[in-house]
Amino acid sequence: NYNGSAWTLDPGVYLDKDKQKNAFIYAVYPYQSEFASTPGRLTIDATTQNDYLYSGSYVPVTVTTNTAKLNMKHAMSLAAFNIFTDGYSGAGKLQSLAISGDSVYTKGVMTVENGKIHGTERGEIKVAFDKQITAQGWSNSMPRIWVIPLPFNTKSTKAYLKSVIDGKEFNSVFPEVEMKIGFQYSFHLVLTDNGLEFIPDQTTTMALNFDEDEI
Repeated sequence: NYNGSAWTLDPGVYLDKDKQKNAFIYAVYPYQSEFASTPGRLTIDATTQNDYLYSGSYVPVTVTTNTAKLNMKHAMSLAAFNIFTDGYSGAGKLQSLAISGDSVYTKGVMTVENGKIHGTERGEIKVAFDKQITAQGWSNSMPRIWVIPLPFNTKSTKAYLKSVIDGKEFNSVFPEVEMKIGFQYSFHLVLTDNGLEFIPDQTTTMALNFDEDEI
């Protein structure tokens, strides 16, 4: 529980100086009830589009030193898409984006000590949008999709982006990229009457919490 300045455990954890003299603290987000029975592991479901956070290595606390400082980190990668039109004759209304491929996992299990996710189920990650595509693209608030990073690696296998624009489906092949934990990958695409294509040499990588881009 957060009171505006500090976190407290609910229920509280009490240490007995004569019996249990220390404890080891982890933290994850979002909360999962089963985490209590499987400490150190968190179930991941990319279809929920949650921003999963983990604290990393455990922090020890003792009877005398009973405050734990945890630094939360992003466990997922973020794929952002900046699309601009070039001679496209349609209205340019983006309705959804979906990612699929051999290295695209929808579910997995995360190790809280290092944030590594072991993929358990492949599938498609689809997100609905309602955005207007223009010749200028977007300078911020790009459509984004959380993905399970490793083994998202299109250098060794292919991944696909299925877009619905103006009620029509466009299929594009991802450029070569190896997504890593805690990074955002901004992909640039051009929409014409012939289709929607990635511009491979304009892909940019940055630490998360950055939400600006220029065509």
